[in-house]
Amino acid sequence: MIRRKRPLRMGVCLLVLAVASLLVGLLSGFEAGGRSYENYGFLHVLGIGVVLLVGSALVGYGISSKSPMGKLGRSVYRVYLRSKRR
Repeated sequence: MIRRKRPLRMGVCLLVLAVASLLVGLLSGFEAGGRSYENYGFLHVLGIGVVLLVGSALVGYGISSKSPMGKLGRSVYRVYLRSKRR
């Protein structure tokens, strides 16, 4: 039996993972005694930004599909469902 994930739950999980990644990186940098924000590379920050954008779009779609973020979340969720069919 395959359970389908709901967009709100997926979005909240993505947001929690992105924020946790940022916090762990910042805390490990503070423990080392340096400027922790300098430890992040451009691609890491870009990746976390994309995860935050997709997570907030999915949360927006889970709450209301009429908003612009909801429309973006709907397209992300449809791509997810299309990838599961194959």
